[in-house]
Amino acid sequence: MKVIVLSCNTGEGHNTAGNAIIEGMHARGVEADMVNALALMGVKRSKLICGTYIKMVRKIPALFGFIYNLALLTSTHRFKSVLYYVNKPSQDKLYDYIVQNDYDTVVLPHLFPAETITSIRKNKAITNFKCYAIATDYTCIPFWEDLEMDGIVIGHKSQLGEMIERGLDPKPLAPLGIPVSAKFAKAYDKAETRAKLGLGGTELIYLIMTGSMGFGNVNAILTPLLAACGEKDKILVLGGRNEKLKKSLREKYAGERKIDIIDFTTEVEQYMAACDVLFTKPGGLSTSEAATMGVPLIHTKPIPGVESRNAKFFSSLGMSIYEKNVPAMVRKAVALAHDEDAKREMIRRQHENINPNAAGDICDYIIRSAKG
Repeated sequence: MKVIVLSCNTGEGHNTAGNAIIEGMHARGVEADMVNALALMGVKRSKLICGTYIKMVRKIPALFGFIYNLALLTSTHRFKSVLYYVNKPSQDKLYDYIVQNDYDTVVLPHLFPAETITSIRKNKAITNFKCYAIATDYTCIPFWEDLEMDGIVIGHKSQLGEMIERGLDPKPLAPLGIPVSAKFAKAYDKAETRAKLGLGGTELIYLIMTGSMGFGNVNAILTPLLAACGEKDKILVLGGRNEKLKKSLREKYAGERKIDIIDFTTEVEQYMAACDVLFTKPGGLSTSEAATMGVPLIHTKPIPGVESRNAKFFSSLGMSIYEKNVPAMVRKAVALAHDEDAKREMIRRQHENINPNAAGDICDYIIRSAKG
């Protein structure tokens, strides 16, 4: 068995899910590689598509939300979407790459290459490799109706009804969870982790994550949160790769002992383990990582569209607090940080609904299915 995971660099979430599958496959002795599908079609095209997406999300998120909602209205199982036809021209290069490198199993944590693979299956009538799509959000995003897969992995059993209502065949649907790295399922000692990060002696830690793109209303949160913090509390801001945001925050809060602005890090799990409350936009991956670890969770302003649905899903099950009014959100966050019973109950609900072994379960499912 030889697996290829096809992702795209439109944010880190899809790549993170792909890497979790790679990690799980390697742990099971299966050869697996991850490739940026857009890069196979040309570096310039990849940079253009990913760059346009990131700029839209950062600068005009309302437009992205409008496009998302319009896509929902036009998405149907009765005919293939515009997105399918946009990705169809890539089929020959992608097919040749898969065949020439002897891959027999394709895993797709991103819709773009999943559309191309669907075109390959439809137009080349291939039977020499199995294909599995992985949803990285807790809703049915537009155009999943296009896909023709051997398996479609979704985040939660409550999504089954939505998927079927939208016209997807229930047979390939597998509600196994969203795959996250095994490091988020480990047990961490809070005091030891804080000492490792140079945060010993701190009382409460509020962690603010903005995603790899540095999105979110950080300034609006910091002002009331800073005022509500105790003298020995700390606010940590993970600024991702948004250099402009980090620079402005460092200038604004220069000399403020309670606030640390942290560069892009591969040790997010350490900061999650050290904190008392986490503020994060409701991305499917970052939210799943937090719930896997059992972190009291506040959902901040979402990227309009799919992330709004993630926030509603989590808050409706008591796994997070989602409050659009920022001062009210901060008050609830501070109250949560001081309420041990409320934190325990939220963590209990997270563990009740989010599969911490999703990556391993998905790998086992794919291996069984592909061999069968």
